[in-house]
Amino acid sequence: MNHQVRHVKFSGRIIMVGFGCVGQASLPLILRHIDLEAHQVTIVTADERGHDEASQFGIAFHCLALTRDNFRQTLE
Repeated sequence: MNHQVRHVKFSGRIIMVGFGCVGQASLPLILRHIDLEAHQVTIVTADERGHDEASQFGIAFHCLALTRDNFRQTLE
């Protein structure tokens, strides 16, 4: 019995700011339990940690430190 239950349909976008241990552990759970596509999720983080994990799921990964000067433009 290996079926996955999607608990909710999500039509918006998810932006994960930072992708350390908690983010890397949460991503598979989000994708397993929320009905959304990989293109709805974007990761923005200051370093390359987790890039391979994000790529496995087809998630957009941007290595860019958010600052007071660039956060609005980056998150739009």
